[in-house]
Amino acid sequence: MTNIELRNIIIGSKDYEEEFVRDQLSVILEERFERESEEKIARQLAIEEENRQAARNPAAALGIRIE
Repeated sequence: MTNIELRNIIIGSKDYEEEFVRDQLSVILEERFERESEEKIARQLAIEEENRQAARNPAAALGIRIE
């Protein structure tokens, strides 16, 4: 079964409610954008923390152990 055939079956169903589907899709997209934004911020914070640690101890950032 192709995607187009499946789409036509769904749209042709007597229980299909376009408004409900649009609302659900909007919620899914909003959640995805929010999650991606949070992940991007977390990555940026991790990079900033690594940079701060490297600035405090440049030898450790290069993998050099000084005793």
